[in-house]
Amino acid sequence: MLLDKSDFLNWGFGEVLENRTRGILAEYIVAKALDALSEKRIEWDYCDLRYRGVEIEVKSAAYVQSWEQKRPSTIGFEIGTRRWKWAHETNDMVEVAPAARLANIYVFCLLDILDRNQAAPLDTAQWRFFVAPTATINQHLGTQKRAGLASIQRIAEACDFGALRAVVDGFVDQHPAAPL
Repeated sequence: MLLDKSDFLNWGFGEVLENRTRGILAEYIVAKALDALSEKRIEWDYCDLRYRGVEIEVKSAAYVQSWEQKRPSTIGFEIGTRRWKWAHETNDMVEVAPAARLANIYVFCLLDILDRNQAAPLDTAQWRFFVAPTATINQHLGTQKRAGLASIQRIAEACDFGALRAVVDGFVDQHPAAPL
C-alpha cells in the first residue's frame, strides 16, 4: 500500500502552532522570504539555512501555544554556543573549540499574536522578524544561552515578512561569511 504524503504531513505536522512544528515553519517562512527553497531542510544540521554563502540560524517564539494557557508565554530565544557540529556531508561530528555560535546571521521569528483563537501561523502578517549578525550577538550578549525579546530588539533589526529579504541581504553585504 502506497500511503499519501499529504495525509502524513497533515497528520504529523497539521498543528502548526505546536512548538516543534512552528520552529520548522519559521525556517520555511524565512527560506521562502529569501527564495532559498531549492535546498531541502536537513534535520540536525548545524545551521538552518544557507543563503548567498552565509549560514543562517532561525529561532522561533510565540505568545500562544497549541495547549491551553493561563497567560501568554514569555518570549525568549535560545542563542547558546555549541561545542560540536554535525557535518551532514561527511556524517561526522566535528568539535568546535572554543564553543561558538555556528551561523553567521540569526533570524528571530516571533508569532506576534496574543489570542490563540486568532493565531494563523501560516499568515506571514502575524509574524515579526529580528535579524542580527552573530558578531553583534556575541558582542552584546556574550555567552548567554537565552535572550529575551527586549534584548533581541536592542541588537537586531526588526522587519516584517515583506522586508525580510532586503534586511538579510543588507547584513550579508555588510558581513560576508567568515569561516567557522
